[in-house]
Amino acid sequence: MTTRSPQPVEHGSDGPFLVVGHRGSPRRCVENTLPSMHQAVEDGANAVEIDLSMTKDGVIALWHDWDPNDLVAIARQLGLEGGKYLPRAPKYWDDARRRAHELTLDELRQNFGYQRSVLFFFRKRVDARIPTLREFFEWATTESRLEAVFLDVKIPSDCDHLAEAFTNAVCAMIDEFEPEFECVFMTPHKNVLRAMKPHAGSRRFSWDIEISPGIVLDENRFSGVRAAVEESNRIASIGRPALTYGAWSLYQKIIESDVEKMRAVNHDQGNDPGNEQRIERLIAWTINARNEHVRLLRLGVDGILTDMPRRLERIVRKHRRGHSA
Repeated sequence: MTTRSPQPVEHGSDGPFLVVGHRGSPRRCVENTLPSMHQAVEDGANAVEIDLSMTKDGVIALWHDWDPNDLVAIARQLGLEGGKYLPRAPKYWDDARRRAHELTLDELRQNFGYQRSVLFFFRKRVDARIPTLREFFEWATTESRLEAVFLDVKIPSDCDHLAEAFTNAVCAMIDEFEPEFECVFMTPHKNVLRAMKPHAGSRRFSWDIEISPGIVLDENRFSGVRAAVEESNRIASIGRPALTYGAWSLYQKIIESDVEKMRAVNHDQGNDPGNEQRIERLIAWTINARNEHVRLLRLGVDGILTDMPRRLERIVRKHRRGHSA
């Protein structure tokens, strides 16, 4: 019996397919740390995603949980996100358990960090330093394999008044370092997106669509391409749901529909890649299962965020043309 070689498949953008290390390579290193970023690139990622919070003294730090008391942060602290490394936060009654913008960088580093799940509910503190965006750029601009960096903006929806200062700080850093890779702002909050854009010049944005838990009756509500068109963004992105009924089946339908929507939008806008109304990429996140990687590649997405970049890179290399590692 002969084994049939997988047929290469094409994606929508003119650039390379993006293997995006989600917070670096968090299954092998502590998320959002410089070792995690380096490991992701060594694993074959040609892009990384980093989570950005802003401290009281105006420093942009690579830290996911801006608010340690929101539901996602608490779930992560309890280990419900999976993985061997967990965020560490002060006890609920501790005065230091505050939101990022209420702490200086030193206070954030002193009171927050990471721990490792050892056995059941036993945790062991991990010596992993929270880096600043400056430290990230100092590393990233020496890494020629990076095609893109996705800047996941962690400003909560009720803190959009901080968007101007945050955007100015990040854009100043980008201007200073002049990276050769593309930088893309991502946020799930429309009000934060709209508060940032006037201060970001021609920077790329994505309104990051998150599918709500429960039963979804109107799939088009969660179209990343529709959201990109609505907000004149060049990047569309959609997160795979975890607590939605029929999650994977629903996600495939939305992605398949969005690939067609993106082609139609770009056809209507003509072939000029400089046309600001064109959508450059459709990004899927966060995808770790092998069969889901393969399926999304075949559907025609332009990049995938994953906790397992080494696995995804091997699959991409096997199934696809147009990928640069």
